[in-house]
Amino acid sequence: PETLGAPRRSREVISWLLVALLAALLAAVLLRRAGPSEGKSRLVVRFAIPIPPATIYAPSEVSRGVSVSPDGTRLAIEAFSRGRRRLFVRPLDSEEATELEGSTDATAHFWSPDSRFIAFYAEGKMKKIAATGGPPVELCDAPFALVGTWNREGTILFSRYAPPGIYRVPDTGGEAIRILEPDASKQESNLIWPHFLPDGRRFLYFVNAAASPPGKREVRQAALDSKETHFVAYLDSRVEFVPGYLIHARESALFAQPFDERKAQVHGEPRQLASNAHYYFGPAHTAFSVSQTGVLAYQTAARPSRIVWFDRHGTEIAQLGEPSVVKGLRISPDGTRVAEDVEDKRTGTSDVWVFDLARTVSTRVHSDAVDEITPVWSLDGSKIIYRSNRSGPPHIYEITPGAPGSEHPLLQLPGVQQPEDLSRDGRFLVFLNQIQSTLWNVWLLPLQGDRKPFPWRQTRFNEFSPRFSPDGRWIAYESEESGVPEIYAALTEGGAEKRRISPSGGRRPRWRADGRELYYIASTGFVMAVPVKPGPRLDAGTPGPLFRTEPEIENYDVTPDGSRFLISTPLEKVRESPLRVIINWPAMLKGPG
Repeated sequence: PETLGAPRRSREVISWLLVALLAALLAAVLLRRAGPSEGKSRLVVRFAIPIPPATIYAPSEVSRGVSVSPDGTRLAIEAFSRGRRRLFVRPLDSEEATELEGSTDATAHFWSPDSRFIAFYAEGKMKKIAATGGPPVELCDAPFALVGTWNREGTILFSRYAPPGIYRVPDTGGEAIRILEPDASKQESNLIWPHFLPDGRRFLYFVNAAASPPGKREVRQAALDSKETHFVAYLDSRVEFVPGYLIHARESALFAQPFDERKAQVHGEPRQLASNAHYYFGPAHTAFSVSQTGVLAYQTAARPSRIVWFDRHGTEIAQLGEPSVVKGLRISPDGTRVAEDVEDKRTGTSDVWVFDLARTVSTRVHSDAVDEITPVWSLDGSKIIYRSNRSGPPHIYEITPGAPGSEHPLLQLPGVQQPEDLSRDGRFLVFLNQIQSTLWNVWLLPLQGDRKPFPWRQTRFNEFSPRFSPDGRWIAYESEESGVPEIYAALTEGGAEKRRISPSGGRRPRWRADGRELYYIASTGFVMAVPVKPGPRLDAGTPGPLFRTEPEIENYDVTPDGSRFLISTPLEKVRESPLRVIINWPAMLKGPG
């Protein structure tokens, strides 16, 4: 399908900017009046914030992709620019978003209490950077960490999965010291999402414990100068405090829960502030941020897409199932079935489904509240390998569809692992490994012998979507080393040298079953086909366009004979920004009058 023409797109962009400008003017008016938390205004303003120009908004699963400064005047936004995730700061009363140089690979950011600095994680370190720009300062080692919290006395708290617990570090830098750890006798696995209360001594945090009610997490209070902790509430997601309330989520809706700060107790009924917020049950994460001045920023939930069959000319043939949010889809080796991960909007987690193409029926492989995504078929189609966060950070599991109790872990390393492909000879599983909380690299797991995984392509750049050639000699993959995503290929064994396949941008390589064509999505949105001659040398020809789709396509696959493409297609041609702001939300809690 063709994208929209330039004149129409220009008119839509101009209209969008006018709406954004009007919202910014209204925001400026409110921000310059007495703070909304003082109760002098009954006007509530809601508006969307455009993503910074020439960027792709794609925060990590455990990051707030957007946050508001504590003083309520600026937003920090995580977005990909020139192939790497970076931080942008936008004043609420301005249309300009400024990139913070030195924030490359930033994730899970959070503000200092005076709104002067932003802390983030990159390259296995926690860093801080001035909100007005400047060089970053390393604070401590922090591989795969989550959003932290910062008090006015200069103490930062954050959580780690390994070793699990709550850690503290001074905002001037130093060694991170664990101050709380899970109680194994109570079957606690992780302590996450610390959040300081105003006195800067006490803080709230979440506990993953076997004794918690189904679908709930236990919120506790602790203090920097005490080992004692006590129960606060059972809630569904991480919380942030504002005077008199805890802001949290339940089934993708944001609520204000009345909260007695002195007693650290919740009371009364929660009041809904927004619907359709991004919510991820596994780590109890919700993508929102609240200032102390009545400003709330959040990310909306992912929009469903149609899963559509296209022929080589881009003609739509049929739709597979109902519109849904899909992170991964895979056609079986014999072309008769499709495995998809389908998101449950209530929890933000996905389950693997199998679609029988001949019988036009689908079967849910899982029905629990943990996240199972990116399915990969075994060579004979009898098993499915996938990524699951069943035991904490996601690892690789295997299951036999239709065989209850057959699920078992295939690979569990520190960090996050995601399966990508199996070699046709059954010797290797290629997977993505995120040792740190920012970079993805390509690793191989031998399926014979000692089964010891090892890095295949480990660089200071992100690599994605590795796929074995049908003869198993080559791996095609996507890398950001040039500054933009490009397609490369290298030998599976002894493949230090690589060959670039895409001349001007490319993502998501896929092979035809006979190895004579390689496909990818060009930066222009075209599905490209590269002629290939099988053999010990990779003889790849000039890429040629087949048809045009959306440049941001993440999920697609091709039938074994290369005649049809299964593509996750947006429902709307022009998609809204997922970033939302509510100014003066406390006025929503007042009764009529």
